[in-house]
Amino acid sequence: MLKAEPDWDNYLRFDPDAFAQFLWYAKLATKVRLPDGSEADLVENKFEALKEEWNEYRLSDGTMVRFKVVVTAIGRVVNERGEITYNNEGVQNVVVKSMNIVHVIDPPPDTRSN
Repeated sequence: MLKAEPDWDNYLRFDPDAFAQFLWYAKLATKVRLPDGSEADLVENKFEALKEEWNEYRLSDGTMVRFKVVVTAIGRVVNERGEITYNNEGVQNVVVKSMNIVHVIDPPPDTRSN
């Protein structure tokens, strides 16, 4: 038995502009908890990494540890009207999401010390 064709006129109409606006806000705005316990919107900004360098450390046994922080997202805290918020010193409230990368290089076995 064949099913009847759906009555497309009775389905919700798709508004591409409203959907695009929803996707933009859903992708860029998230909630963040402030130090006072309240919540605010965090609007992520596009950014370009200009420089990401390694920090290098030599342990007492000769092992080299390389460490780098890589920023994955940067956002500004906005109030209920969508305006950028500032702290008591007049600096924008910015949240940085990041990940740590650690690279360990063992010394050659004949040069290891304790």
